[in-house]
Amino acid sequence: MITKEAIEAAARAACEDNVQRIHKAAHDSGSSASMSGSEYYMYPPHGWPDFLASIEAGITAAFAAMPVPSVKVKPLEWVEHWGGSNDDLPSWRGKNPLGLHVSVDFIGKYNLDRHSDAPQDELEAAKAAAQADYEARILSALTPAPDLASENERLRAALNSLVLAVCGETGFASAVRADSGTAYPWPALEIAEAKARAALEHT
Repeated sequence: MITKEAIEAAARAACEDNVQRIHKAAHDSGSSASMSGSEYYMYPPHGWPDFLASIEAGITAAFAAMPVPSVKVKPLEWVEHWGGSNDDLPSWRGKNPLGLHVSVDFIGKYNLDRHSDAPQDELEAAKAAAQADYEARILSALTPAPDLASENERLRAALNSLVLAVCGETGFASAVRADSGTAYPWPALEIAEAKARAALEHT
């Protein structure tokens, strides 16, 4: 869960250089609206709640939309082994990185002296069944990957809302400039807005 404190910290960090820009712009214009960084934080400009909400929506959507890679269980590595009470009967062990015990043998069905005596068709069928059971056990412990198309659409909607809330005509940046009384340039924000709109156009 993303805490409100973390959201506000992210929002303040995003506006860190803006505090200095407000002060400089007001100072250069001789406006009485000049504010120090501490005063700025004590008296947030109009639009700050919307900005916080947009930051939260953007961060939450970004985490929610992070794709979970599809997985494929590695095949077992079969090696010849010996089983039975005296470890003298042919068997096959399926080696795996988890150290799970997976084995195949014909004890009680055939009297085999050597591994090569095993009927190959039955041996391969037994290995395939063991592999299927192993995969089922592994996959049952995993969470299915999300619908990436719908997650991408959610992320697009969140990013679009964030762009409008921050850079729109009634967004946070406009409110800040209105409060400072100066429509000063904001290069970092303009670059971020251009990248965001480009991403929205190509996804």
